[in-house]
Amino acid sequence: MKAVSCVIKKKGYIKLSLVAAGILFIGILVLKRADLAAQGVSRGIDICLHTVIPSLFMFMVIAEFLSLSDLSEVLFFPLRFIAWAFRLPGETVSVFVLSLLGGYPTGAQMIVNLVRQKKISPETGETLLCSSVNCSPSFLIGAVGIALFNSVKLGMMMYVCQVLAAILTGVAAGFIGRKRDGDYSWHESLAFDDEEEEEGISYVQTFVTAVVNAGKAMFIICCFVMLFSVVFVFLSAVPKGEFLAGLLEVSVGCASLGGRGFLETIILSTVYTAFGGICVWMQVACFLRKTDVKMKKFVWFRCLYVFLSLLFTLLGARLFEISAETFSTSAQMVPQNGSVSMTAAVFLIVLCVMLLITEKGYDKIKKNRAGR
Repeated sequence: MKAVSCVIKKKGYIKLSLVAAGILFIGILVLKRADLAAQGVSRGIDICLHTVIPSLFMFMVIAEFLSLSDLSEVLFFPLRFIAWAFRLPGETVSVFVLSLLGGYPTGAQMIVNLVRQKKISPETGETLLCSSVNCSPSFLIGAVGIALFNSVKLGMMMYVCQVLAAILTGVAAGFIGRKRDGDYSWHESLAFDDEEEEEGISYVQTFVTAVVNAGKAMFIICCFVMLFSVVFVFLSAVPKGEFLAGLLEVSVGCASLGGRGFLETIILSTVYTAFGGICVWMQVACFLRKTDVKMKKFVWFRCLYVFLSLLFTLLGARLFEISAETFSTSAQMVPQNGSVSMTAAVFLIVLCVMLLITEKGYDKIKKNRAGR
């Protein structure tokens, strides 16, 4: 037993030493090439101010408001059959639909709200997560279809293909997520022992909470975008490094595809947008912290989602006779450094201030909700 214990301790020490050595190497590299690090941060800020915040913030406020109130159950009631096809509670359909419209982190944030409100279990959240981390239509049509192929039609076709892939992935995840005894509750929210009717929090309080949550989410997202923008700048100096960068951060990866061949561009852009990037995965993991929702199932089913998205996209391009002769690749999606507008900068500062001064009020609302 002592020998086994020594081996375990030795393995733990080796792992700790490797991590420490890696951190030390990264620190030295950043200090030695501080100019590249600064360039990466500036690039990330540009992306946040011109792409991420304008396209995502208001939608996240709306998604938060719907998930914290009962309005989503009314608005999305006709679409409950989708959730039932996934073998999930009917109220989860709003998460799936809004994730298709709002983009990558929207679904994960809504899942966290449902789990914390005990409307679904963590296990159901894991199944729902497999199909609720999707690329938004605005990104696929604008940043991929128009920017890379000069074609709205191609961007719309890619979006439809990824919607179909998400639906099939959700069905597969629900089938595998079925309980071993074969009994799966489609009305899981009724399983929680809370017989008393909850006194509704006013819509004003709910809206304030939604804005605060969206501000926090945007702050987290922007931090990860800046971090991976630095990684992208360093990888760009390595042969084939831009390919790896696309797997880390989807927006900078797609922006680097200009000038490539048609087939290579459509394959890589589909893989990048369907995969989502490690940056998005870390954002999801950050939202899921302090919950029991694990990402292991999501990781496995992401492989299926990427494969189906690529298969449907290539078939769609062939079916609609989309070819290199029809469309020409063009421009850069990411704005140039130093093009930050004053309005966008002030908006980012307001978000940061909101994050700092509203924490106490938000916690009070959560305690009031938990006490009922």
